[in-house]
Amino acid sequence: MDDVPFYFYQQCCQLLSAHGLWAAQELSGYYGLLASSVLKDWADYSTTIKDGIERESFIVHPGTNRKIVTSLEIEAVPKKFVRNLSICLQDAKDETVSLKLLRRLPYAECNFVLFSPTINEAWVDFANSLKRLGPVCMKQKKFDSNAIRLLQKLVAGQKLSTLTVYAEACENIMDELTSLLCQNQFEKLVIWNYHQGRWTGAAVRHLLEFWSQNSEKLKGKNLLLQEGCSGGVDQLEQFVLPRALKADPTKKVSTLQEVLEFSSKKECDFIDKEYRHNHFYFAKPSCVYKFEEGEGGEKHRIYISFEIAVQVTKKFPTAKRQHRPANFNGRRDLHLMRNTNDLHILFA
Repeated sequence: MDDVPFYFYQQCCQLLSAHGLWAAQELSGYYGLLASSVLKDWADYSTTIKDGIERESFIVHPGTNRKIVTSLEIEAVPKKFVRNLSICLQDAKDETVSLKLLRRLPYAECNFVLFSPTINEAWVDFANSLKRLGPVCMKQKKFDSNAIRLLQKLVAGQKLSTLTVYAEACENIMDELTSLLCQNQFEKLVIWNYHQGRWTGAAVRHLLEFWSQNSEKLKGKNLLLQEGCSGGVDQLEQFVLPRALKADPTKKVSTLQEVLEFSSKKECDFIDKEYRHNHFYFAKPSCVYKFEEGEGGEKHRIYISFEIAVQVTKKFPTAKRQHRPANFNGRRDLHLMRNTNDLHILFA
């Protein structure tokens, strides 16, 4: 790889995530050295805004897990190294801090976490005005009519690439979620079971049914279930089993183990290349399972993988224990799926 121009390596490292840089460090030559250097300098800025005032701020260097909390140290970090800006909005009041932070940190992708049960329309306009809008996490347990209207406005802006919502909040925003999944720029929908208890509603099954009818539009999109995923697995089973029986009435299937198939190494390599499936990391990944329906050239598939480890540290992986994507060599034990806190479904 040393014959490739150095500028190419630089551009690649600018596009990689921190997890991607961890993997790139293992490569030989200039690329591995450059990835290691970029990761060492990488900085994530996090802050909380309440009553229009910046309350708590800190910087984390994921390459070393070093946390900086004092104002002087934060100001000393070169702005070009700050790649992620995470803003937690504790209320829906008007504020100008987000804009000021973005001007201070022009190289950062801006991520938002909305804690307020309501949504500020000025924030929606601001988010839709950004050239690069990072992941948005909405911690509303239920969307009222005004919140739904503003979510529709945010979706119409076609800037969202990743959205996280509570499982129980999905039922009255299904139209917005399915619309998002059909947008070209959108990549990942995360459904979070925040209390890790029983799942309410049937959002996962509804989304799978929508995929079944609109598979071409959803190609390459990702659905992630997080925290206490057993209820989501139940809905996956409710979707898959009737279709398997319909496809072959002679088979008596009653469990996912009888329906889901192992993906071949060739298939795993294909979805890594075509859909960047290997951009999703686990501490202990399963292998990649698949379910397909349709006939001949009309066949469409979902690929399923999940975290085997019951407890996973939220910190970035160290050299001793590096996270890695699900692949052909991952663990083959579907019985563990119901215990997972991290399940990934790729629509293909």
